[in-house]
Amino acid sequence: MGKALTQKQSNQVVVKALETGASQVKSKGVAVLPAGSYPFDLTVSVIGELNVNNGSEAGEETTVIDFSVNDVLRGLIATLPQAESAISDALAWHKAADKDTKKSADAANAATLLKLGKRRKMTKVFATPAKAGSASAKPTVKISGSVDARSISVEVDAA
Repeated sequence: MGKALTQKQSNQVVVKALETGASQVKSKGVAVLPAGSYPFDLTVSVIGELNVNNGSEAGEETTVIDFSVNDVLRGLIATLPQAESAISDALAWHKAADKDTKKSADAANAATLLKLGKRRKMTKVFATPAKAGSASAKPTVKISGSVDARSISVEVDAA
């Protein structure tokens, strides 16, 4: 178990445990009760383990290009005077270059595309969206007591 919970966190666990416990004890197929008053005295026990998955905050905003590398390639081929020769040279470079050279060229190309994209107002700001946390439990719910002077005992195990 992790560090001790604060009072507010403990209260949140109680509420979530009661919510999940109550959802396990839904009546199904019960005939409608006749009108009247039904006194009850119940003792409820909800036992289980609450599993909490923390969410995440939104990621840091970053500026990215708002076009694809294929868009740039298409534009280059359309505007280069000797496109076939340039493409042949590019393919020869690609075939001869090692992994580190390509990685270095990728970084330089990304920086150039971002700089020129900003100049032409072809960028967008992007941030990873925040993710909500969640909590779940599969408790065992025990109810005992009396309803209208009749003794009852119910146990529902969701696990």
